[in-house]
Amino acid sequence: PTQRLCASPCCLPARIDVSFKNTVKRYFAIFMYAAAVIAAMIMLRKIDYFISAKAAVLIAKYLPLITRKISFLGFTLFLFFTNLALQTLLLLTLPLIVIEKLSFIRALLKSLYLGIRNFFTIFTVISLPFLIYLPLTILKGFSAQLADKTFPEINFYVTLVGIVISALVDSFIIVSVSQFLMDKKAADYIKESDGWG
Repeated sequence: PTQRLCASPCCLPARIDVSFKNTVKRYFAIFMYAAAVIAAMIMLRKIDYFISAKAAVLIAKYLPLITRKISFLGFTLFLFFTNLALQTLLLLTLPLIVIEKLSFIRALLKSLYLGIRNFFTIFTVISLPFLIYLPLTILKGFSAQLADKTFPEINFYVTLVGIVISALVDSFIIVSVSQFLMDKKAADYIKESDGWG
């Protein structure tokens, strides 16, 4: 016999309790994801600084004609693309937690697996909107020179525009990778259905 859901008011507290526990678990998983991303980005930045410092010594020794501005621009681009590579591997964690209701560890491992397997696809999807933010990142690096050439308040406006664009870019990227995940699930389901047929 088929089981019927309890519609009695006495079952409502139990359903609310289960729903509350699931919500808490999901928020905890999202918090863990945020902490992991922040830790990974801090570690990545330290590695980038270390590599850039070594590269700066070699440039100063063997290519002394290269100016500090060019060296800073190279470091900014290097940090930008290594951050994109990291995002490619980790970015699916949040949609997996929300859409597939996976735990943080399982979502993280699956995100790494999907990121490696579909690296160039995901990298391309997220790199295009991130390129919009790249000029602002470069401008922030030359904030002192920018203020001298224009007016001191320019850095405030650059930061404000950066915050707005960052929010829009982040939202667009999350929607894009979520759509990628759902399209992949649909394609896998169609393949399984064809296999059964």
